Amino acid sequence: MTTIEPGPRASPRRRRGLRLLLIVLGLTAILPSLALATWHFLVNEAIRVHERGVTRELATWEVEEARVLSDEEAFHAIDMLTYVENYYVPTPQNHSDPATDAALEEQRERTLNAIAAALERFSGEHYGRDVKRWQAWRQRRQTQVSGHNPGGNP
Repeated sequence: MTTIEPGPRASPRRRRGLRLLLIVLGLTAILPSLALATWHFLVNEAIRVHERGVTRELATWEVEEARVLSDEEAFHAIDMLTYVENYYVPTPQNHSDPATDAALEEQRERTLNAIAAALERFSGEHYGRDVKRWQAWRQRRQTQVSGHNPGGNP
């Protein structure tokens, strides 16, 4: 029977070198992944914080813009209706977690509805959230208010 003799053991210096090499290789594999995960987390957290701020801003506008008592306020409300409709709408590339996205969209709906209701109460018109009809109303109203009514139509 033949026995295999183990080879000479590596020197302590060589073992330390191998350990150091393994550590360096391990860190080289782990650190980029950790950095990428950290970056992804920070970006998502920043989007989440921003969306929550936008949601609070929309809630403020819901209250502020729900009162229209003059033509000037109505004209401003029409501008806000246009603005809020397109203000920071989440996209597939730029969105937060589903709950934050949903809260933002729910608040946007409440704000748009409040603005439209205020315009309807003031004007007596029933255009809902139809921005184009409100803009046409504003044109007619500005003509009426300025006293320039070339066609004779209200």
